[in-house]
Amino acid sequence: MPKTEKPKFLEDLLEKLREQVSHIVKLVVRGSNVLSYANAEVKPTPLLSLCVEDCFEKGVDVSRGGARYNFTGIQAVGIADVGDSLVAIEGALNAGYSMDDIVEACRKNFVGYEKLHKLLLQSPKYGNDDDAADKYTKMVLEWYCEEVNRHRNFRGGKFAAGCYPMTTNVGFGFFTSALPSGRKSGEPLNPGVSPSTGMDREGVTAVINSASKLSYENLPNGASLTINLSSDVLGEKGDAVIEALIKSSMELGVMHVQFNILKEDLLRKAQQEPEKYRWLLVRVAGWSAYFVELSRPVQEEVIRRISCRI
Repeated sequence: MPKTEKPKFLEDLLEKLREQVSHIVKLVVRGSNVLSYANAEVKPTPLLSLCVEDCFEKGVDVSRGGARYNFTGIQAVGIADVGDSLVAIEGALNAGYSMDDIVEACRKNFVGYEKLHKLLLQSPKYGNDDDAADKYTKMVLEWYCEEVNRHRNFRGGKFAAGCYPMTTNVGFGFFTSALPSGRKSGEPLNPGVSPSTGMDREGVTAVINSASKLSYENLPNGASLTINLSSDVLGEKGDAVIEALIKSSMELGVMHVQFNILKEDLLRKAQQEPEKYRWLLVRVAGWSAYFVELSRPVQEEVIRRISCRI
């Protein structure tokens, strides 16, 4: 492909991607509104409505829009995976590969395409304070927010964009094929506004700097940034380190930050003898859970966050 065609090709690719984001959000909105209508018709909640502001005064059930704060949240999953894929495509095209090469490599889960796979993995990644990668993640997140926030819900309120996955980044990953970022088929997607697992190579401050470049004013339903640290690296000044990281994140404009301070060998022991580690709490994605009560795939994803580095 001649060099003069590459910018135009990427332009067309981004245009098609934006169209797909708009199309998928519309489908999600339609499905959500159908479920909301069914809930209101089949399962009204008078007791809950008594506990929610304005429902009693209006005489309107919460399922039909009686609440003062009447919005529906939709969560984005895999934002960094998309951003990383776009910058990886750009790098691969500049290295002489065609889009057909990249697509076929993904279809084959990179089997037989090891050289291309290595190139894709080594491309810039969100979470390393690298503008080349961060700009694409920021752009895709803004598209998503714009599309979600324009819609109205069944109850007459607004849809509100959010970016925290609970554990759906693991579940959705099962059904997502290999990506141009170098992520293999079936692997978890990135959680919230955190980097893809193992792709943060420049340390904690770089992760915070990348997250600070995102636009949070259009994320009314919230976003989660999870930072994973090994307890070995904190030492005696651990409290002061965490305090400084939280303060820096807030000053830079990050909406939310949370920490896992764990050791891989401890988590492995908890998997082997869960009855001895029922006390072990971990942050998953905007919420905490007892590690031994998580499904095995989610446990593995938590472990990979503190052990997987390129």
